[in-house]
Amino acid sequence: MYKRYIKYKETGLYWLGSIPAHWEIRKPKQLGIGLDPIVQTGPFGAQLHASDYVDEGVPLILIGNVGIREFITDRIPKISSGDAARLSTYLVRKGDIVFSRVGSIGRMAVVTEEQSGWMISGQMLRLRMSHRKIDPRYASYVLGDSSVKSFFQLNQVGSTRDSINTSILSNVPFPYPPLNEQNKINEFLDNKVSNINALIEKKRRLIELLQEKRTALITRAVTKGLDPDAPMKDSGVEWLGEIPAHWEVLKLKYLSNESLKYGANEAAEFTNEDWPRFIRITDIRDDGTLREDTKKTLSLEVAQEYFLLSGDILFARSGATVGKTFLFDGDNESACYAGYLIRFRPIENRIIPKYLALFTRSICYARWRDGILIQATIQNISAEKYGNLQIPIPTLNEQRSILAMLEGQLNNLDLIVGLCEQAISRFEEYRSSLISHAVTGKIDVRGEGS
Repeated sequence: MYKRYIKYKETGLYWLGSIPAHWEIRKPKQLGIGLDPIVQTGPFGAQLHASDYVDEGVPLILIGNVGIREFITDRIPKISSGDAARLSTYLVRKGDIVFSRVGSIGRMAVVTEEQSGWMISGQMLRLRMSHRKIDPRYASYVLGDSSVKSFFQLNQVGSTRDSINTSILSNVPFPYPPLNEQNKINEFLDNKVSNINALIEKKRRLIELLQEKRTALITRAVTKGLDPDAPMKDSGVEWLGEIPAHWEVLKLKYLSNESLKYGANEAAEFTNEDWPRFIRITDIRDDGTLREDTKKTLSLEVAQEYFLLSGDILFARSGATVGKTFLFDGDNESACYAGYLIRFRPIENRIIPKYLALFTRSICYARWRDGILIQATIQNISAEKYGNLQIPIPTLNEQRSILAMLEGQLNNLDLIVGLCEQAISRFEEYRSSLISHAVTGKIDVRGEGS
C-alpha cells in the first residue's frame, strides 16, 4: 500500500480530480512544448504508398511502429535520404515524443539516440520539449494516463475517423510537479513498469508455446492418425508428406455439396436485431470465434442468397487475414457473410465439418497457404484455389475418434491459455492504475526505493 500526499487541491476537472497541493496544472502550450503536425500532403502522410518506400534510407515512423511507450522497428518503412533532407522539418531528435493523432490515438514513444534523425508520417504528432522543467519521460507517462485519454476522447474531431490535432494536444491540462519529483516518479514507474512488462512477456511466451503445442497436436492427428503402427504412404503432396496408407487425398471442391461461393458485397451499416448477422473477416478472431463488439446485420432481402447453414466453413480470401477460417455452428442465430469470405458447404458423409476446421489449424495447411501467397502478386486466395486445396481424408469413424481424442487435450490447453490471458489482463490493469495514480499524485512515490 502506497502512502498519499499530505494535502490535496481540486483541479475542477472531473476526469482528473484532485492533485497534490504543491502541484500545478499547465497546458503543453504553457510549458513551451513544440507541437508539429507532420507531412499532410505530397508523397508522404495521407498520400503515402508502398511505392514511396526504399530498401535503404531514412526510417519513417507510422502508427504501427509505435506501441506503448516504445518503438516497434521490425517492419519500419524507409524513404530516400533526398526526400528526408527536403522534409527535414519533420525529423525527430532525442527527447522528442512521437504521438499518434488518428485511429489508435495516444500511442507514443520517447525518441532515443537510436531513433534520432528518423522521420514521422502524417499520422503522427511530434512533441519537442523546450522547457527545462518538464522531463520527456514524465510527459509520456502523463499523456498515456487514462484520465488524459478521457480528455482526448471528449475533444477528438473527425467526421469519418477519430483524430486529434495540435490545438487539442497543446491544450490538454497537464499535472505538473517540480522537476525533482518528476524524476522520482520516472524512477519509480520505470522500475515497476519494467517488472510488470517482464511478467506479461513471460505469460505471452507461455501462450506462444501452448499454441505451438496445440498446432503440433492437431497436425499430427490430421495427417498421421491415431495408430502409430499404421502403414504409411507418400501422399504425393509436398507440403503434406506421408499419410496412413488407407487414407485418401481429395481436393476441397470434391468434398462440397456445391461450388464454393463468395459472400455479399454490401456495406456493414446496420445493427437491426431482427435481421441476420452479417459476418465479415474482421469479426473472426484468430481462435475461430466471433467478436460481439463488431456485430452488424444485413436485411433479409439482401441476405437470403448468402445464408449460412450449420457446418458451413468460411475462408478468408484476401488481406492480412487470408487463410483464416470460421466454422458456423448455427446454434444461436441466423447469419450471412460478406464478400471477402468464401463459403464451403461440406458433404457430411465424406468429411465432418469440425474435422475440416481443425485441419485448417494445422502446420500443413499453413504451408499450403504460404505457398499460394508466395506465387501471388497480392495476398489473395480465390475460390478456385481453395477448391484445389488437397485434404487427407480418413474414414468417418477415424475422424470421430480423432476429434474425441483432440477435444480433451485441446480443451486443457485452451484453459491454460485462458488463465494466462486473464493474468495478462490483470497485469495490464495494474500497470495502467499504477501509472495513473503516480502521475496524478494519488500516491506519493518520493520515498519509494527503485
